[in-house]
Amino acid sequence: MKQPEPDPKHAASFSPQPSLCSVEEAVAIVSETGVRYPDVSVPLSEAMGRFLAQEVRAERDLPPFDRVTMDGIAISHAAYAEGRRSFRIQATQPAGAPPLHCDSAEDAIRVMTGAVLPAGADCVVPREEYREADGIATLAEAANPAPGQYVHEQGSDLKQGGRLLAPGVAIRSNEMSVIASSGLATVRVCRAPTVAIVSTGDELVDVGRPILPHQVRMSTHHALHAALSRLGARRISTFHIPDDFDQVRNTLVALLGRFDLIITLGGVAAGDFDFVSRALESLRIPPMVQGVAQRPGKPLWFGLHDQKAIFGLPGNPLSTLVCLHKYVRPFFERAIGGEPAPPIPAVLEADVEFAPALTFFPPVRMRHTESGQIAVTPARYNTSGNMVALAETDGFIELPAGPSHFPAGSIVPLTLWI
Repeated sequence: MKQPEPDPKHAASFSPQPSLCSVEEAVAIVSETGVRYPDVSVPLSEAMGRFLAQEVRAERDLPPFDRVTMDGIAISHAAYAEGRRSFRIQATQPAGAPPLHCDSAEDAIRVMTGAVLPAGADCVVPREEYREADGIATLAEAANPAPGQYVHEQGSDLKQGGRLLAPGVAIRSNEMSVIASSGLATVRVCRAPTVAIVSTGDELVDVGRPILPHQVRMSTHHALHAALSRLGARRISTFHIPDDFDQVRNTLVALLGRFDLIITLGGVAAGDFDFVSRALESLRIPPMVQGVAQRPGKPLWFGLHDQKAIFGLPGNPLSTLVCLHKYVRPFFERAIGGEPAPPIPAVLEADVEFAPALTFFPPVRMRHTESGQIAVTPARYNTSGNMVALAETDGFIELPAGPSHFPAGSIVPLTLWI
């Protein structure tokens, strides 16, 4: 990988803060990078949660034979149509056994669900519609079998070679079943990127370590780690850097040589100790996004270096999680071969007033109404660092810049927390 080119004047103050871009502009920039991680083959047992990078086609006709779908007896419908109501039980056809042959119109073969339909038979009478005595099955008066009854016809789902799954499909439990039905022991998926999550700040102390009154717990990197794991990241490493320009810069140089995706927390605003954006500028990695007209999460930074993506997220928990869901998640899902799901339409249950000319992402509580709609109520929170309020919410909604009043009953886009 090409290393970032050093700037001997990196200690100088960096360029003025550019004007904020809109949320729509930031989303477009992040989504149009074209970054895509390579395909890899993995055992089927490791494919869950990944995105498919190949077509999956039917190994055989589906079903591969005329399949019995009900316990009962298999008979010739022609014999029934000619008036026969009693049949001699010739044999039993269990599932997984080679097909038997119904010798004559007088005969029936007892069949189990999942068995091959015996040759010479073309319909199944369920056990509830006949009585059996001394090896003879006599149909009930209400029985009225039809040709093909309780028979899943060979190839009626899909013919051999037909496409079962297309590239880009998210592999869930049902897709796992489909892939296994095609006989594939390994499957090609998009490679999960290596991810570095970097917390910055002298005030942060990780869990399990002594903490002083003037310090705070390191929490957001744990949230990011959990969310990215749920999204399919396989190799995630976490780091913590104190508020020191040289340490920030040297760490970023080292990480750019080791990881596909780097996410920093804090250090991208305009404060005296916000060194991440300054270090990136000193490495001549220009921002594609630097500041977004939104609340929370305004000091967002995004850039690329040799197809290595760097997200500089604000450090407060709510800001971090909003930016994760709005920008990092869609980038990540596209880069591993998927397509992000759209937000969920929801009904606003309370008026919202928001005067600044910014896109507003308030956290909300969600409920299902009796009519089946999803209704949301904004949660009260003091600042974007209020984790108590955050823990009681289900996600956030997006209210566009411009209007200052959003009345109850409005339809708003809802994003649920991962």
